[in-house]
Amino acid sequence: MGGLSGCVLFALILGMAFTGYLLPWDQRAYFATAVGTNAASEIPWIGESLKRMMRGGTEMGTLTISRFFVAHVFLIPACIFALVASHIFLFCKAGAAGPVNENPYEPKLKPQLFYPRQVLMDLSLTALLIIGLGLLCFFVPMQLGPAANPADAQYVPRPEWYYLPIFQWLKYWHGAASLVGVLIIPSILAAAIIAVPFLDRGIERRPWKRPVAMGAYAFVIFVLVGLGLRSEYLDRHDSGVAQQLAKQKTEEQDYMRKPFESELSSASLAAANVALADPLSAKGKGVFEAQSCNACHGDAGVGTAAAPALVGISAKFSPAQLADLFKHPTTKMTAGGMPPIDLPPDDLKALIAYVESLK
Repeated sequence: MGGLSGCVLFALILGMAFTGYLLPWDQRAYFATAVGTNAASEIPWIGESLKRMMRGGTEMGTLTISRFFVAHVFLIPACIFALVASHIFLFCKAGAAGPVNENPYEPKLKPQLFYPRQVLMDLSLTALLIIGLGLLCFFVPMQLGPAANPADAQYVPRPEWYYLPIFQWLKYWHGAASLVGVLIIPSILAAAIIAVPFLDRGIERRPWKRPVAMGAYAFVIFVLVGLGLRSEYLDRHDSGVAQQLAKQKTEEQDYMRKPFESELSSASLAAANVALADPLSAKGKGVFEAQSCNACHGDAGVGTAAAPALVGISAKFSPAQLADLFKHPTTKMTAGGMPPIDLPPDDLKALIAYVESLK
């Protein structure tokens, strides 16, 4: 049972990595999580329901963040603490197996209490892991990129290195065959790992004396490493993908160098206050969001990587000029993804009033 609890703990750690991936809400987090939740939809009968449950709807948004946050901070850690407690309990009840050359059924070594020797060994290893993780975070810090922009169709999603093998694996399965790659083969692999203690009842625990079991594990590790390297190789040798990934990396580095600025900046707060004070601007704010202008220009027109800021644009263009730009975007605006805006006169007037309030 101790081995089974260890397998479940490993699955929970993968769940922690997946649910925590979205919380920064940058471009990488958004699109990588979109790929992961779409993969869940390939499960027959319950796939679409599972995806909607994870996302809180058909699309990713505020509810998705809330659900992933609750799972990452409360639900999964609670399960981990419970499994760790049960794992330690089972370990204390069954006792340590001892060295690999010891017979677990007829041990020759004198048994020892769990405390203090085993506790000190566990604490020492835990301290070393924490120190190693701290050094890794210090010397190889995580990069935080620009805020998530679902309208950016040019973005190429790539997960972190530990999920690259799974990402590459999913590329080989399409249509009806996706059921085999997403559900059947992983289920068989998980069942085989769990079944090892039940199928192999021998007392031999020396790795070099167990060629079948060790060979199977080595093969799985070899395939995972190979898939990860294959994904890296394909990205580097595809000029279009390589250029886009290099551009995304540059954007992340530039974003990390910028000084911290709250999302509730003075510009957005001022625009919100003006919109609340002016009914016409308040209506225009609704039109601005209904037309998904904030998807590219950001909330309160503060700008994103996909489109420039609209703050202060009233100093450059008159209301008539703004109306003409909305109806007939320039060639540069069209190339950037700006469509013509066809609105009733009242809605167009309200939208212009709101854009003029962004000062």
